[in-house]
Amino acid sequence: MKNLYSILGVANYASILDIAKAYQNKCMENPASCFYYTKIFKILAYVPYRLVYDSLLLSIDIRALAFLQTSLNEEEEYELAFTIHTL
Repeated sequence: MKNLYSILGVANYASILDIAKAYQNKCMENPASCFYYTKIFKILAYVPYRLVYDSLLLSIDIRALAFLQTSLNEEEEYELAFTIHTL
């Protein structure tokens, strides 16, 4: 399943430094999408948001296993990231 961690190319246990480096690299590779990467970075860099996102990921994984649903597409991940960011 594609998630914010995989979009940045880091593990879900990545440190803030690894997340920051990945964020910088992604923005340099694709400046047009830097806005989205910034939203992702803000969620993963701020511990309360990251905890909420991780718990949502867990519930999404459980639902996907229970109902054999397909994973979220990239647009749905960005929408989820925006929703979490506005909490």
